[in-house]
Formats: sequence, structure tokens, C-alpha cells
Amino acid sequence: MVNVTLTINGKQVTVPAGTRVLDAAREAGFFIPTFCHDPEIPGYGGCRICVVNVKGARSLMASCVTEVTSGMVIETESPDVVEARKTILELILANHPTDCLTCDKNGDCRLQDYAYRYGVGQSSFKGERHSYPVDDSNPYITRDLNKCILCG
Repeated sequence: MVNVTLTINGKQVTVPAGTRVLDAAREAGFFIPTFCHDPEIPGYGGCRICVVNVKGARSLMASCVTEVTSGMVIETESPDVVEARKTILELILANHPTDCLTCDKNGDCRLQDYAYRYGVGQSSFKGERHSYPVDDSNPYITRDLNKCILCG
């Protein structure tokens, strides 16, 4: 297989051609947040929290679906990337319950972790809040669409 060399946050990285930017960055030790990414399924790129700055690209790119190319230059935490992630988190939190302290996932929640990491305490977006009944008809799974973050 052919290898590709690119630069991530100033560090040269060599990975096999066809590798996604997210995987190349993680392999090189860089953190990129994800919600919709699952290594077992094809990339979706729906949540956009994994955006990165690719030099020469017209807009931020979803790292979970963008394949590396030779000579690519990527920044994973540039100011515009951080600002985009904050906005995405605020949009998610605009219609998310605020019961973190009593939530079963408290302390084990990526949304909570990312909000802390990027300094998002509350959303500046106002909109109509939706309320859905909790479906606990299955003895093993409780489905609470009020906590859905629309990741995929």
C-alpha cells in the first residue's frame, strides 16, 4: 500500500493512502472530538464536531470523512476550528435537557466533556424546546429522545 505524508499541527505524519484525517491525527497523538464517528461503520460526518482546518480548503472539513492527501496541512485546534466547535456545542445544548447532575451519564458524557473542554456553559441560541415521552417499553433499553443530540 502507498503511504502519504502530511502535516498535522506542525508535525509530519506518514499514513497509508485512504486513511481518514481523524484516524491520522489520533494515530499521531492529537485529540479531535467526535459524536457520530464509529470505527465499525462508514463515515457520516453529520455532527461536524470533528471539523479541522485544511490549508487551501474553502471551509472547515469533517475529519471523520476526509481522506488524507500527500502534502496536506491540517490544524486541529486553530481559532476558527475552536470557534466552530463552540458554536456546534451551543446549538446542541440549545435543545438539550439541563439535568446533568441527575443524568445517568453524568461524568461519562462526551457532550459534557466537550462543553467543559471548550468552555461552553450554556447556549446563546434560543429556540423552541421539544419534549418527548421516555420510551421504557424495553426491559433493557430506555429511549429518551429528549437527550438525543442528532449525531446520526
